[in-house]
Amino acid sequence: MQGLTKKQYGIYDYIKKYIEQNKYSPSYEEIKKAIQLSSKSGVYCYIKALEERGWLTRIHGKARSIKLIK
Repeated sequence: MQGLTKKQYGIYDYIKKYIEQNKYSPSYEEIKKAIQLSSKSGVYCYIKALEERGWLTRIHGKARSIKLIK
């Protein structure tokens, strides 16, 4: 969990488990519901922070394109 807030790690862990189960990444809407945020823009901010910290990568403008790095 080094370098992440508790909420960021929770999102990372959710994405990791979702990919393990489904073989593709969750949508922002699915992440929003799973972590009980009120908007997808909040999810975007967390995903962007994880990307900037080097924990994941994504293809901008493409759905379900999150890839875990760490």
